[in-house]
Amino acid sequence: MKGHQHGLKILAVLISVFIWFYVVGSTKIEREKKFFLNFNLPKEMALSSLSAKTVTFRLKGPRFLLESFLKKENIIEVPVRSMYQKKISTYKFNLDKYEHNIPLGIEVLNKNVREVSFSVAKKESKTVPVKLNLSDYLEENFEISEIEMDQNQMRINGSSLQLKEIDTLYTEEISLKEFNNNELIKVKILKPEFLIDIERDWISLKAKLKEKTLEKTLELPIQIKMKDKTLIHSSKAKIKVQGTSSDIKRISPRSIQVWAGDNNLSDFEKRLQLQVNLPPNLKLITVEPEEISIK
Repeated sequence: MKGHQHGLKILAVLISVFIWFYVVGSTKIEREKKFFLNFNLPKEMALSSLSAKTVTFRLKGPRFLLESFLKKENIIEVPVRSMYQKKISTYKFNLDKYEHNIPLGIEVLNKNVREVSFSVAKKESKTVPVKLNLSDYLEENFEISEIEMDQNQMRINGSSLQLKEIDTLYTEEISLKEFNNNELIKVKILKPEFLIDIERDWISLKAKLKEKTLEKTLELPIQIKMKDKTLIHSSKAKIKVQGTSSDIKRISPRSIQVWAGDNNLSDFEKRLQLQVNLPPNLKLITVEPEEISIK
């Protein structure tokens, strides 16, 4: 008897859950669905004008049915090939025709576009350059020395009216921090106009990176080398050196020597040219003063 009662309780719970799902699923709701228009053109033709690229339907129906429909493909095919006639360039497509594709039980309350008008013209093509849209950020201490693109120009197709407006294609913004030395990356090309077709919507490129070249100014003592002694001059030399960012950061004053004279230098007054000994990875830009007087 207890087992029978337990089974009835489980059945009651299942029936309650079923009723709840049924009530929730059958509750009518309203939602909007945006559709993109896809124009099936004759092979030799291109769009030259268009009144709308998308249409938004306001729909009403049972929650379960409507939410299932919202997840489906959102493209409306416009059958230009079957509409096309050689001596006619402008056409109209009534979007009421699409409503028969909406499942039974879903009601169309309204749509923001009832009819789309468009014009077609003979397809033409031309080749235009592709330019990179580089952001201004690169990993600290590095710069680009060379960029190689697998394609620096692209063929575009469209009506003569549309092609006339386009002389360059641009990539999406490329963050320079994405670059690794000589590593190939793909970059998307921004499509300039809905009515234009491009050969492909991406290019491959790679960049060669090098360390930035920096300069640094130092004040250093001047050594006077004489026959039997080395003296320190009363004034200091100001030198400017150049090197990679890492070499500049590693500079130690002890690694640079500023001096004048030689072992044959006597004690009488003389003007001497300053000499600078640098590590091999640094380049001397200027030295001030260029010469000194000694007594």
